Amino acid sequence: MASDPLDKKENGDLTWLGLEANSDAFNWRNTNTVNYWASLTGMRGDRDTVNPLNADGSRPTQAKRGDNLNGWATDLGVRLRLDPNWQVGAAYARASAEYEQNGLQSNRSNYTGTRSRVHRFGEAFRGEMNNTQSATLFGSWQLREDYDASLVYHKFWRVDGNKPVGSNGINAVDNNYDDTTGALLSSTSLPLMDGKKDLGQEMDLVVTKYFKQGLLPAALSQSIDEPSALVRLRGGVFKPGDAYGKEVDSYMHRAFIDVIWRF
Repeated sequence: MASDPLDKKENGDLTWLGLEANSDAFNWRNTNTVNYWASLTGMRGDRDTVNPLNADGSRPTQAKRGDNLNGWATDLGVRLRLDPNWQVGAAYARASAEYEQNGLQSNRSNYTGTRSRVHRFGEAFRGEMNNTQSATLFGSWQLREDYDASLVYHKFWRVDGNKPVGSNGINAVDNNYDDTTGALLSSTSLPLMDGKKDLGQEMDLVVTKYFKQGLLPAALSQSIDEPSALVRLRGGVFKPGDAYGKEVDSYMHRAFIDVIWRF
């Protein structure tokens, strides 16, 4: 019987325990000259995974396999306020090959110091903390409560060059085209190259315009502290590294425009 995409294929008992210290760095309203954050999380437990059917469709000898997991992850960062409008900073994150996030995370935060929540591992790459390390540099600008912008650079590596990474926004494929018509015949996902750790690098730009005055009655707009509407551009350009092989396109980009109106 063919498997259903919604079939449950794993069951586990995992525990996460972590420590965190920060200077209220994720509160965009704070006016500290120096902000920092540091976290260390450990994960351990057991997981059972259902084995797939054999190539001929018969049941495997063992219905499932069990794994003991033991991983850790850390996230460090510092941000310097140059003046009331400008900030710069750097961050580093690393997760071991067996570490997994619990699935409740968005990986977005205000780490650049603006009201906009920016993806911690790239607006294009959108990685997770699993067999991945990243180094990040960023600058941000905020004009009163009307505009903000963040420019972010990321560099990504695998921790173990022979194991996969967690889910992300990159899908490297080998396309097969018809020689006569040029039509796409098939696409095959490409695995990461064994022994290659360089996942790539990315540049992100997130720009937001906030609106309040004029969209709400004057008396009401003065009593509401949050903007009633915003327009936000999220863009990222990702350049694959050696881990994706030489046949992958040189650049990949992703861009979104968010329009939000609270009423």
